[in-house]
Amino acid sequence: MVGLFFTRPADLNPYTDGGSMDISIEKVESKGTEQWIVCTGSLKMSFNGQPSAMAFSSKLKERVEAPHSLPVIDSGAFEQVAELDCVK
Repeated sequence: MVGLFFTRPADLNPYTDGGSMDISIEKVESKGTEQWIVCTGSLKMSFNGQPSAMAFSSKLKERVEAPHSLPVIDSGAFEQVAELDCVK
């Protein structure tokens, strides 16, 4: 394994502590060509060069760790949905 390897501490709760995910970069050589694979969970993205793989993984890490807020839903929206008759 080559490149960046981001991992969240075992005691970090992704739901309350800002969320984080494991991101790794692997160098793979096949048939004389070099590929760089960014892995996170079940997602694997292939890149032709190390700089682009590292740039992608850094941006992904930045976006995952950015503050996110849950949308606020007006209680009136639930009343409107309750009035809909979707089954005839």
